[in-house]
Amino acid sequence: MDRLRVTKERLEKDVASCGLHAGDTVLMHSGLKAIGFVEGGPDAVIDVLLAQLGSDGTLMVPAFTYSYAGRTATIPFDVKTTPGSRNGAIADRVRERPETVRSAHPSHSFAAIGRNAHFLCDDHQLEHAVSEPSPLTRLIALDGRIFFLGCGVESNVMLHLAEAMARFRYDHIPFSPQWGEEYLIASPDGPIRAHVSEHPGCDIRFPIVADKLLMEGRGIRSSVGMAQTFLFNAKDILETGLQMLNENPDILLCHQPHCEACEPRRKYLKGIGAI
Repeated sequence: MDRLRVTKERLEKDVASCGLHAGDTVLMHSGLKAIGFVEGGPDAVIDVLLAQLGSDGTLMVPAFTYSYAGRTATIPFDVKTTPGSRNGAIADRVRERPETVRSAHPSHSFAAIGRNAHFLCDDHQLEHAVSEPSPLTRLIALDGRIFFLGCGVESNVMLHLAEAMARFRYDHIPFSPQWGEEYLIASPDGPIRAHVSEHPGCDIRFPIVADKLLMEGRGIRSSVGMAQTFLFNAKDILETGLQMLNENPDILLCHQPHCEACEPRRKYLKGIGAI
């Protein structure tokens, strides 16, 4: 047990060696359990990261809710109260902190702390889960970075932006038919429905982009506690993913036989002669 215990001092030492710099604007995907038994829990991790980024830095995390109207037992989205879904304990705690700014997108909101939090998260419109204007496009404008802490690089949401920008865009096709094509949004008069125009889909194949960048020396591999970490320039992720998609339009679609997202998207690409 003691071998797996991670103190604040250990966190500070490890985070300082990950390649993060003061003033960075960083989108982080994370998994707390992979780090070990962290003294102070997710708040300790967040505090160390914010200290590393400094007063000019910004930490952003996904606060996704997947508040689609067709999904069973969905809570209508309220930017102030709706919890995240499958974002991890660290991201959930970032979302809960009083200094956090959260974007108001019903399914794909982001939460940020720091100098650029409002620039990243304000005015996140219904029509743009990931495309312009969104926290992801603003991260690119700030020459931001993407940090993976204790989680797989398949969680790389920036590649959904690449899919939305690709020559043969396929994100108009719902992720899953049972989720429907409408959002549920809370209002004083009860839930309202709004049309979904972008459907970020399956991420099983996303690691191939990070693998390519690491092989080319355009990524930093390190560790925090027991967890492996990866750090990339956000623009490198986007441009590499976009290049791969434009050369091979179905390269990020998986081959799982019953994937509700990828099968209809590959069929669409075949139908328009893209593959």
